[in-house]
Amino acid sequence: MIMKAIGIVLIFIASGVWLHLDCLNRQELGGIEHLHQEVEVVHAESRKRVERARAEARKLVEVKENFENQILIDLTNCQVAAEKTKTDFTTLIEKAVSNKPDRSAIPQIIGDEVKKIHIAAYAECQRIYNDRVKVGF
Repeated sequence: MIMKAIGIVLIFIASGVWLHLDCLNRQELGGIEHLHQEVEVVHAESRKRVERARAEARKLVEVKENFENQILIDLTNCQVAAEKTKTDFTTLIEKAVSNKPDRSAIPQIIGDEVKKIHIAAYAECQRIYNDRVKVGF
């Protein structure tokens, strides 16, 4: 009888231990599930931040490309304007000093001066371009 009583007590103790361990296991599983949900939230937030950063980087690249294209267009326009000014100036001088239509009568000194002005205009165009590149967008 004592053995039966000891057996029943041991069964109750074992059942209590099993129930306690089961309760601890459920608490641990609940904690793990909660932690898993928090990790998913943080992961989703970090994905959003990464996407925002990528979008911002794409915008910056686009702005930089537009800036580079614009300053190249401006450089080309400046050089074309310098070339047109040289051509117009040369034509004007030729009309003013030309005695014979098939022969240029521009003195060498004036031709050299026109070249200097033209080179200076090109250099100014390049300087403006270089300054804008240095400053950046």
